[in-house]
Amino acid sequence: MRQQSESALPTNRGRQGLLQISTPTQEERVKAGEWVHDAFDRLGAAVAEPALA
Repeated sequence: MRQQSESALPTNRGRQGLLQISTPTQEERVKAGEWVHDAFDRLGAAVAEPALA
């Protein structure tokens, strides 16, 4: 590929940049649900409801 070295991972990233994401805690799940609910409230009920065909 042309310019492949331009997008190579930087050195010292360990295990080639492996990213591990842990399972959220119950508290984190509850907070995320609150954020989503708040976002829908801010956008309005029209966005939260499914569109009619």
